[in-house]
Amino acid sequence: MLGQELADANLEVKHRDLSHHGKSSPSVHNKFVVESDTSDKNASCALTGSINWTTSGLCTQLNKVLIVQDPDIAGRYLDQWGKLVAAGNSMPASLKEENSEPTIHNNVSLYFAATNGEAEFKACLDLITGAKEGALFFMFTVAAVRGFARSRKAKRYLGSRCGLQRRDFKERRYR
Repeated sequence: MLGQELADANLEVKHRDLSHHGKSSPSVHNKFVVESDTSDKNASCALTGSINWTTSGLCTQLNKVLIVQDPDIAGRYLDQWGKLVAAGNSMPASLKEENSEPTIHNNVSLYFAATNGEAEFKACLDLITGAKEGALFFMFTVAAVRGFARSRKAKRYLGSRCGLQRRDFKERRYR
């Protein structure tokens, strides 16, 4: 399991269960990694995005990751990390209130979930409704992702990057 591998490499791993029953919690979906000095006071970089930080997520799924090399924004991620660790398996009202105000730096507005009144979506909705000609969205369809994952190119790429062997790829047909 990836969490154990990270812990074995002397990296700090924390598990949170907002459902309190080992189930998924759809209300909070923060996924990020922060690089900091050994004192955990000075962040230099943050990685965030749709990426699932599991072996299969890193090696077999098509996700996006944003690498932020800005100490102020990375510092906000480190601050959030500390707040999430302190909150344990809860999402206190005080944290939702703090998350409702963005960190703004160098033309970047950063929100964390959960917020009050879905504040993290307001800026996006304002941009969409204020568009003069249209708004462009990009998404993968499930069929396209499955098609890519079965392709020879993907198998070569994933095999070389993630150590997967031919036997690791199963051909399946989906209807």
